[in-house]
Amino acid sequence: MNQHYLPQTYLKSFHISPKNGNVWIYNKKTKKIYYRPSKKIFSKKDFFTLHGAEEALKYYGEKISKDNNKYSMEQELQKMESKIGRILKKLKEQGHIDQNEIKTIIEWAAWIHTVTNAVNNNNIQKLPNHQKTEILIDIFEKILPIFESKNWKIGIAEKKENLFSSDKPISLFDIKSLNNNINLSNALISFPLTNKTLLIGSPAKKIQFLPCKPVPKEIILLANFLTYSQSEKLVIINDKVEMENFLNYMLNGIQEKHKMAPKQT
Repeated sequence: MNQHYLPQTYLKSFHISPKNGNVWIYNKKTKKIYYRPSKKIFSKKDFFTLHGAEEALKYYGEKISKDNNKYSMEQELQKMESKIGRILKKLKEQGHIDQNEIKTIIEWAAWIHTVTNAVNNNNIQKLPNHQKTEILIDIFEKILPIFESKNWKIGIAEKKENLFSSDKPISLFDIKSLNNNINLSNALISFPLTNKTLLIGSPAKKIQFLPCKPVPKEIILLANFLTYSQSEKLVIINDKVEMENFLNYMLNGIQEKHKMAPKQT
């Protein structure tokens, strides 16, 4: 059974229209833009399933469901995702959420960061499911306090601006470490919650939850650049033209850098 590591309750915020289950996808490998139902992306077969009651009881206790002699934590994840869905709906309709809801979102963000990194880690994927599950839970428990130690705020995009998401929607940014070895503790965290709302976590000595506020288009552009550059393969959006404009902007920027680079003699 295919199990989504990025849930539909999240992906529907990036649908082309409320009645359309498709999203626009840019494939970084093929360099093509196409649309596809969101339910057909970001899933793996039996990703959250353990084979055998003994393993399931060991890792999940009573928080398991049985389906054809397979035990899964997906049912428990669906409960969490339902709660997240209600929060995201409130955020989209009312433009704000309370501190307890932000705390729930932050915990979920830590889980999404854990899972999407594991999906793209070949060493983890080769492990038996019970070992993979143990590693996922261990990583999550280690990084959750780091997520909880940040200053958090939610930025709202302007009407004409849209946020991307991807197969790795949580991006890290540290101006002192502009390479792939970014320390999570020192990094700014960017997570597009919907196509119009951006969760931003920054290092802080004192934890704060700041109110939702509009952010300038430059912040949205930076967030989209981080999402694009740190994705593994697929970037999604609800607006094809905006994706094309972004790609042209990136291409023009690269060409300008080549023009300005000193010629070798």
